[in-house]
This record gives sequence, structure tokens and C-alpha cells, in this order.
Amino acid sequence: GHWSRKLTEPAVKIPKVYRVTTAYPIGPDTEEQFVRGIWFEFEGLTTSPAQIERLGEREARVTIYEGRYHQIKRMFHAVGNRVTALHRERMGGITCPPAPTGP
Repeated sequence: GHWSRKLTEPAVKIPKVYRVTTAYPIGPDTEEQFVRGIWFEFEGLTTSPAQIERLGEREARVTIYEGRYHQIKRMFHAVGNRVTALHRERMGGITCPPAPTGP
């Protein structure tokens, strides 16, 4: 209840770190747009600036300070890309272990 809202509420500004794999290469233009913030038409708002560290051609570590619905997927969609894998690595000081793979 209260504890989970404190971690996920957009106003709280706790860093949330994700490892992302995309369908298409992540270019410098994506980094620039994430740093400026991405416009979400449906909500009528621009996201707070995000940090993005490219780890490979189609992989990145993204840090956001909000917790909007499917925010990472929507940000990549807004720049013409698609998320194919997403793992939350950290929320604030809490490290999230990798999920076990299925059979």
C-alpha cells in the first residue's frame, strides 16, 4: 500500500533504473530526446529528463525519476523504436534481481 506508492508515485522522484533491449538501434538522437523529455499526448505532459547509457547497438540502461504507466516502453515508442526486453535493475537503493526464466 503506502510503501509501494512511495516508490512508484511520479511526484516522489526516486530513481528507477531499467535495462532495455530494443527492436532497432538506439542512436544519439534518442539520447538527446530522452534528456529533453518526451511528450505524452494522451496525458498532455512531457516526461522529466531521463538518463540513458547505451550498452550496445540495441541495449541501454535508462534511469527515470517518475513512474508513469509503461513509461519506458512509451518513451521508446515516441522516438520510433520498440522495447523487446525490459528489466528493472534498481528502485532507489533497492536492487531488483533478475526474474527466473521459464521452462
